[in-house]
Amino acid sequence: MIPESEADAIAPGTGGDVVYSEGLETSYRNRKFRAAFPFGHGLTFTEFSYSRLSSVSCDARVPPGATCLQVRVRNVGNAAAKAVPQLYLEFPAEARTPSAILKGFHKTASLQPGEHEVVTFVLKPRDMSLYDVTSGGFKMASGTFRAHVGESSADRRQTLRFCIGDCIGRDAQAVAENVYV
Repeated sequence: MIPESEADAIAPGTGGDVVYSEGLETSYRNRKFRAAFPFGHGLTFTEFSYSRLSSVSCDARVPPGATCLQVRVRNVGNAAAKAVPQLYLEFPAEARTPSAILKGFHKTASLQPGEHEVVTFVLKPRDMSLYDVTSGGFKMASGTFRAHVGESSADRRQTLRFCIGDCIGRDAQAVAENVYV
């Protein structure tokens, strides 16, 4: 992320000691920072639409416990180009992560105007885990996740809510929400 102003950057340390107090709230993950150019911005030369984000069955080659998501990417511009859809994962509120975190990206084949490609993202258990200081290792989060797919950290075109572990009611099913093209 290129900060919009100096106020949108983490101040450097002084002297010989540098204190890293921001935790995970760096770059595009910090909701207080404004970006001149968001993380992932400008990776293509035409326009693409994103649709049909859904949870799908993973094939046998994918590790057990993985979650697979698919999205349809269509070239709606005037020139042939490749898209780079990016998957940002928002952890359950109980995890207290600062913002959606980049967990995958995929460069499509060169798509002619009007052509589309279905892109599959695989979220392995480690992708849905956070470091647990008490156990000294990674622990898979449980609850309601939100997967966002788009062209940058600030340009999220599709959102899918899904549950891992204990969820009740409507949070127990994968549901597309806030979808626009």
